[in-house]
Amino acid sequence: MNELPAIVLNAALLAGLWWLFFFEFPRYRLDLVRQQLFEVRDRLFDDAVRGDIPFDSRAYGMTRNMLNGMIRYAHEISLARTLGIIYIELTADEGVEADRFEKAFDSAIGELSFAGKHAVIRARHLMHRHMLDYVLNRTFPTSMLTLPLRAYQYSRRIKQIARSRYMQRRWSAVDAQYEIIGEQSPSAYAHS
Repeated sequence: MNELPAIVLNAALLAGLWWLFFFEFPRYRLDLVRQQLFEVRDRLFDDAVRGDIPFDSRAYGMTRNMLNGMIRYAHEISLARTLGIIYIELTADEGVEADRFEKAFDSAIGELSFAGKHAVIRARHLMHRHMLDYVLNRTFPTSMLTLPLRAYQYSRRIKQIARSRYMQRRWSAVDAQYEIIGEQSPSAYAHS
């Protein structure tokens, strides 16, 4: 007779842990990445207010649109989707979207002052760093799989990966998608 309360308590605890790991943890990760992206966008906006980068520059608009698209649709970004976009772009005969985006972005950055270039490149690197961290830790199981990486200078490695020219090119396909989304959809997140 004393076993029944223990069984019910253990079942309730297991259900609570299951709910935390598979529902609340992904919500927390989503809120965290959105907050981080808001901070990157706010810092870019502050750089523009200071005069480091003109509000009407194409590089500012493209970067803001990428951030807005990622903030708005972060709930749809996953490791599988990101790898799928990159794989499709790599296997296509012509990397049309990534190449178009990369050329337009490089051209837009070329028109900026040193401070403006630094502001835009920093925003893009931080955006990639936060998104890479998010897709690797979006769910509790993938977070547990990446635990050994995090134990060994994880933040530094993510920063290096996000800044590498190789990964910049791979992220261009993702950036192009979210720049288009951010440009086309009216966003409640955009600055006035």
